[in-house]
Amino acid sequence: ADGTVYGVARATSATTTEAADGTITWVGKLELCSYAVNAETGYVSVGNALESPVLCGLNQNQPQRVSAMVSLDGNDITNADILAEGNLSGTLNLQFSSSAELVPMENSALKTMESYDVTIGGTKVDTVEQGGTYTYTIDAATKEVVQSVEVLMGNAAVSNAYDEETGVITVPNASGDITITITKQKVHVQFTPGNFAYEYATGAEDPTKGTEVPFKLLNIPEGYKVASVTYTPIDAEGNDGTPVPLTPVAENEYKISAQQTMVDCRIDVTLEATDQTPAQGG
Repeated sequence: ADGTVYGVARATSATTTEAADGTITWVGKLELCSYAVNAETGYVSVGNALESPVLCGLNQNQPQRVSAMVSLDGNDITNADILAEGNLSGTLNLQFSSSAELVPMENSALKTMESYDVTIGGTKVDTVEQGGTYTYTIDAATKEVVQSVEVLMGNAAVSNAYDEETGVITVPNASGDITITITKQKVHVQFTPGNFAYEYATGAEDPTKGTEVPFKLLNIPEGYKVASVTYTPIDAEGNDGTPVPLTPVAENEYKISAQQTMVDCRIDVTLEATDQTPAQGG
């Protein structure tokens, strides 16, 4: 800006291409050289390339303006050609260096682009890069029986990660291993005969004492199987009796023994996936 000449550079390793519309593109490298200016004529003579080329110094928090003047005096293009056409355009790339001691960034994980494991139900299903966002979509069948979704990043809980409406789990800004635990609801049961609970609820004398009452599990979600079934009798005061594990008599079919003191009962069902490896998220 003040007329100071910071340096003189000459082009080397130039390549020229011409497009179908006649546009000529020239690409080349520049090297800073020693130079001398004739005080009388103003002519600039260019010497050898500098061993340690420096255009100008830069001070911290101080802007520096640099302008470039291009002189063309080659075999193919001269200044006269450019003045006649008037449509010269180009770019100049500058490289910067520093004498200051460079200090590595403190976040070594981000510096090395570390990746973290994603585990669902105890199985590693994917990885996510440091600072990235991980999404996982629960399939439609499982979504219908989801009771809760817990998401941990490292040891910290990630709040509001699960969208109940869409079934999508979103974990932004990954900074540690991601652990997702999906807890499923228990399966509903249907008793046969259907009047079993009604007869006990009315306080009627035990009409089935010494007999076995069968029931069958219905609407088990696709991809799951029954892991265990426990029967707990409930007396007239609403107190639980001793839980009894049940063994199936056929596929998803069980029997319970009626008890005289029982007014109601509870059936607890635990499910497990037939395929323990969840589908990979993204």
